Amino acid sequence: MRALFAAAAVLLCATCGGQPAVSGRFRLPASDVQAIQQLVSRRADIAQGVRNIRANDPDHASVTSGATLGHPGGTGNAFTVAKRHGKWVIDSPIYKEYTVAQ
Repeated sequence: MRALFAAAAVLLCATCGGQPAVSGRFRLPASDVQAIQQLVSRRADIAQGVRNIRANDPDHASVTSGATLGHPGGTGNAFTVAKRHGKWVIDSPIYKEYTVAQ
């Protein structure tokens, strides 16, 4: 029961954080944006909350997630996703981003 509640909370978090900034040469439909957000929400190793999606091609995008950088202690991730056989998948290493206090 606890695992079910945790899974539901993760899915809700992915949608309650608002819409990410979507940019790039190609316009992604809302269904693709939602699918990318759900992909991230299922991964415990990725900072939650998709911040930006930059569509490089109709089936390929760069993604950043996690806390807003620029604030001390802010962390996030950067990676790329590709749509293969109708499903979005992560197709690059997942890089960690940090904000260092000065």
